[in-house]
Amino acid sequence: MKLLQAEVAEIFGVEANTVNAWETGRAEPKTSYLGRIIEFLGYEPFQGAMTFAERLREKRRNLGLTQYQLARQLDVPKDTISLLETGKEVTNRRVLTVVREFVEAEA
Repeated sequence: MKLLQAEVAEIFGVEANTVNAWETGRAEPKTSYLGRIIEFLGYEPFQGAMTFAERLREKRRNLGLTQYQLARQLDVPKDTISLLETGKEVTNRRVLTVVREFVEAEA
């Protein structure tokens, strides 16, 4: 199915120039749009992640969650997700277990 950028923009509630910027790589969609974009396309358009930090960030973004929202959902300190996504060390075992389970769980 071929759609005009204006039609895609209407689906997502954004301007056509925003869709154009996404398509040309001049801008990235906000986190809140990522899950809907994946559903709309029917596939994962973003590059596969390799490190734990990348896998965490990718899964969170694909679900359309901010770092703060995910921290609240997992009941972990609000800065934990940011620390883990940037490869920083977190020593709390409970927190690490909860986040690891989130990353490894099927969507």
